[in-house]
Amino acid sequence: MQIKAEAFAANLEMGVYSFDSFEDWRHWRSMNPWFSFQSAPREIVDHCLTSGIASTWFGPIPHGKVSCANPNFRESLRGNGFNPRQRAILETLLVLTRGREQDVRIYAAEGITPFARELKARYPKFVGSEYAPSVEEQARIAPVEHQDLAALTYLDESFDICITNEVMEHLPDLDASLSELHRVLRPSGVLISTFPFLHDRPNSITKARMLATGDIEHLMEPEYHGNPVDPKGGSLVFQVPAWDILEKCKACGFIQSRKLLVSSKKAGITARDYPGVFILIARKL
Repeated sequence: MQIKAEAFAANLEMGVYSFDSFEDWRHWRSMNPWFSFQSAPREIVDHCLTSGIASTWFGPIPHGKVSCANPNFRESLRGNGFNPRQRAILETLLVLTRGREQDVRIYAAEGITPFARELKARYPKFVGSEYAPSVEEQARIAPVEHQDLAALTYLDESFDICITNEVMEHLPDLDASLSELHRVLRPSGVLISTFPFLHDRPNSITKARMLATGDIEHLMEPEYHGNPVDPKGGSLVFQVPAWDILEKCKACGFIQSRKLLVSSKKAGITARDYPGVFILIARKL
């Protein structure tokens, strides 16, 4: 499976830029100063709030179904209830699966969210799971199953596409999880992932680590993000990935890994500090 920039719908005026390394990214950024225009994200938000959002997945979203609750636009600029990073993933999926919706096998590391329900409605062979290690949590998410990304129970080569939305930063063993995702993908299968991304740094930041005893060692001030399975406790951030995640993917078996920057005014694809959303794409041989 390949994603080509020109495959994205032209009517969305979608900019899709592909990078293989930090150096590749730095060169591109030096040639594209618009990426750093402070006014660009706000202009995208204002356009969507007044004119609506163009989407090939949902169709036109009128401005009455667009909202923006806070300046964290990547999370808060919602059309039909979905934020920019989610809608960017959906647009990417359409490019990969058009005409194959009935047969493509997709796994996502979420099963009780609106995003998971949206995929299940379009893809009959979709499988979603949650991380719910306790008996009480598993009962709460039933019939959605519990899966640990570092020790998936699926057979080798079970899926055409694996998706992780805002999960990589919460994995205590990122390398093992990437290896497992590679294992369960079919040949030419694709991993699609979003996560908080340090686009201006070559190396990831480690904030906590799991010790052999099972205890957690905090290397920085603990940070937690929302967790639909545990809304009160949230999910601990173990690392914030940077460009070195591309090499991690290759070390775990992926033949190709790159970052896509997806940007669109008409489709409302933006973050707070720059006009776009970064997506990890890793392909198995």
